Amino acid sequence: MKKVIAMTDYQKSHSRNFEQETLKPQKRRWRFRKSIIWFIAITAFVVGMLFSPLFTVKSIEVTGNEIITDEKIISLSEIVEGERLYAVNLKKSAQSVEYYPFIESARAERKLPNKIIIHIVERKPVGAIITPSGYIQVSKDARVLAVESSISNYNLPIISGVELLEIPSPGNVIKNDSLVQALEIIEKSDQILLNNIAELNVGRADYILACTNEGIEIRLGGVEDIQNRLIDLNDILQKVVAQKISVANIEYIDMRYQGAPVIKTK
Repeated sequence: MKKVIAMTDYQKSHSRNFEQETLKPQKRRWRFRKSIIWFIAITAFVVGMLFSPLFTVKSIEVTGNEIITDEKIISLSEIVEGERLYAVNLKKSAQSVEYYPFIESARAERKLPNKIIIHIVERKPVGAIITPSGYIQVSKDARVLAVESSISNYNLPIISGVELLEIPSPGNVIKNDSLVQALEIIEKSDQILLNNIAELNVGRADYILACTNEGIEIRLGGVEDIQNRLIDLNDILQKVVAQKISVANIEYIDMRYQGAPVIKTK
C-alpha cells in the first residue's frame, strides 16, 4: 500500500529544506568572516610583539664561559640592546660567535619579554707549542687558538720538538704526528701531574721526554700503555715531595720499560 503524504506535511518539509539551503551560504559567509577576523587579530598581535617597545632587547646573558669574557662574546654575537627581540637572527648570531677559535659551539635563545641568552661551550688551551714566532696555544684536538709572544696567564705545559713548516692561522688544525702524541699524553694525565709538568719534548725518535717544574728529566717512552706509566710517575713525584728527596740528586726518572721505573741519581 502506497504511503500518502499530506499536502501540509509536504509544505512543511519543503519549507524546512528551503530554509536550510538558504542558511548554508549565510553560515559559510559567517565562517569566512570569522576566519578573517581571527587572521587580522593574530596578525595585529604578532606585529604588536615585533614593534612594541616592551619586546626590545634590554639584557644579554652569557652562560658556559670561563675563559672568554661576557663582553667579548656579546660583541661577537653582534646583538645590541634596544634591538627588537624578534628581529634578532639567533642562528646567525650563534654562528658569528662560533667563528672565534676559543668557542666550540654557541646557541642563542629569546627569553620573554626582553632578554637574549647565549649558551656557549669553550675550547680550552691544553698546551703551548714553542716556535721562533712565539707560543701557539692549542686545544685537545690540535686546533690553533692563539699565537702569543709569551705563555700568558695560562698554566700550560710547553710542547717542544714539533716541526712546523708554517704556523696555521687561529681556528685551523695542526696535522702533526708528534703533536698528536704530546696531546694524548696531556689528555691522559690528571691535573695534579699536569701542574708539575713544565715541558713535553716530542722531538726525539726513540722516546718522549718530559721535564718537571723542578727540572727533573722524565724519560716517558712512547704512547703505548702511557696511562699506567703516567699514574706511576705521579706516584713517584708525590713520594719525592713527601720524602723530601733532593731534586738536585736526581739525574732522571726512566719510565720506558716494564716493571719498576728507574730513578737515576747523580
